[in-house]
Amino acid sequence: MWYLPTADFQGRVLGSFPTQADEQVVPRGWLERLPALAKETQVPEIGCDPARFGKDRTAIATRQGPALLRIRVLRQMDNLQVTAALKEEAAWAAAQAGLPPEAAKRIPIRIDVTGGLGTGPYDILRSEEYLAIPVIAGSAPIDKEQFVNKRSELWFQTRYRVQEKRMDLSRLPQVDRETVVRELAAPKYKVDGRGRKVVEEKQKTKDTLGYSPDVADGVNLAYGHVGRWWEDADLKAYLVARGSAPASEAAASRLPAWVT
Repeated sequence: MWYLPTADFQGRVLGSFPTQADEQVVPRGWLERLPALAKETQVPEIGCDPARFGKDRTAIATRQGPALLRIRVLRQMDNLQVTAALKEEAAWAAAQAGLPPEAAKRIPIRIDVTGGLGTGPYDILRSEEYLAIPVIAGSAPIDKEQFVNKRSELWFQTRYRVQEKRMDLSRLPQVDRETVVRELAAPKYKVDGRGRKVVEEKQKTKDTLGYSPDVADGVNLAYGHVGRWWEDADLKAYLVARGSAPASEAAASRLPAWVT
């Protein structure tokens, strides 16, 4: 019997470039077998992937614990309109969780600010004391041995969650559920010579689907853990430049874990 090593094994153990074909990040079969889970009481979290250009969409995903509660897709909206939509989403999420209206400002809203897009809504929300969190796709990951950048790490956080059946899509309308499954199952990844996982560029996934996987990116942001601000050099520089970082690491450490 012959054993064909996986791409991960080839990169991390053998120290060679993988010869195997690209592998799916999130296999479709896993997504189609996700269970309906009991409602949990965690604070909701929101992910937002702002539209880049042309036919791309701004996608907003809201989850509470493992359950994805809602997907919103916006087209041709400016910074003020996207900001208003995020504030409305935070208010809706707080109400869904049985929280008072003022709790909307303490719901984490992770916004992709890669390339400067998303900075407008982020800056406005922070100025109004919403818990907006900027995410830079190309910045350093938390686990630098496993992933080449933040984007790859976020995709694999979703993969592991789906693999462990800690994601629930049952509360979505069927059309939204199908969109989430289709987009999450689209990208592939490779393992580089240092054993780090590298998810394909967004443009390649866009070519595969025929459109941009904005909904999937919003979902990844809603579920993703991006780490504390001082652990990410790029994110730290971004926050300090905008004057929106906590005054000190000690001050940040006193906040609830889900805040930082």
